Amino acid sequence: MKFHQISAFEAVTRAGGIRAAARTLGLTQSAITKAIRELEAEAGVSLLLRSARGVVLTESGRQLAARAHLLVEQMRAAQDDIRQLNAGTGGKLVVGLTPTIIETVLSEIIRHFRTRMPGVRLVIHEASLPGSLPDIRDGTFDLAVVGAGREPATASDLACEFLLSVNKRIALRRGHPLAGIRNPAELADAVWVLPQEPSDPSDPMHAFMQEAGLAMPPKLVECVSLPATVSIIANSDMVSALPEPLIDQPHVASRIVSLAFEQKLQPSRYWLLRRSAVPLSPAALFMCDLLRTYSKDIKDKR
Repeated sequence: MKFHQISAFEAVTRAGGIRAAARTLGLTQSAITKAIRELEAEAGVSLLLRSARGVVLTESGRQLAARAHLLVEQMRAAQDDIRQLNAGTGGKLVVGLTPTIIETVLSEIIRHFRTRMPGVRLVIHEASLPGSLPDIRDGTFDLAVVGAGREPATASDLACEFLLSVNKRIALRRGHPLAGIRNPAELADAVWVLPQEPSDPSDPMHAFMQEAGLAMPPKLVECVSLPATVSIIANSDMVSALPEPLIDQPHVASRIVSLAFEQKLQPSRYWLLRRSAVPLSPAALFMCDLLRTYSKDIKDKR
């Protein structure tokens, strides 16, 4: 199997058709068709079924598609590495980040990154568990920072590094009828906005609700997006638990207040995840250094 054959096949599987793949690669349709036929001849199996509506992968094609994607991504990464080492330019770095990083220190991270590697295309996505694990495993994300109550239970294919721990507080909108309460039991009738039902003892909210004598499970709206959670509680009488660095941001503090209880919530912990068997590019290594440095800044500002 030759790389141009794998590349053509991978482009067809991504684009959904030969014409679209040809446009993506800047080749003719006949060149794409020839490369795939050569690949099928070498493999001794049919990989694609062609129809008027596009192409459909055979079982053998589905098996090859995932590996083809990884091969193409690794070849592109190797080319990026060379360009970045020689001139600090070229290639793309895709990073998944928890909103706690996005809302606090991301602008400084980007400024520092672009000063060092101005020609690298930087792509930022919001990341969370467990939704981002497939994106890390298949190479969509080069690395990610996610929040979890304890070290994520990942397989050996992912490397996991602890970054920081931050306190959380119960948060609600300014002018909320419960603003100023001192006893968490007064939250008995509250509707919560949380990323998941806090039934797992490892969930930071589980111990808080049990100790406060609150109903389990609580009245709940599940929301995995932290910015969306802030918007929901800022415009309703629902309540949530948010990281202190986020609550303290001016654009959040203008809409959200927190409750002061003697009973504390378990802190949020954040982890840096990447594929353990894949070498990081120079750009990814530099981004990891920046994330470690600026995570320390978040802790120092508490």
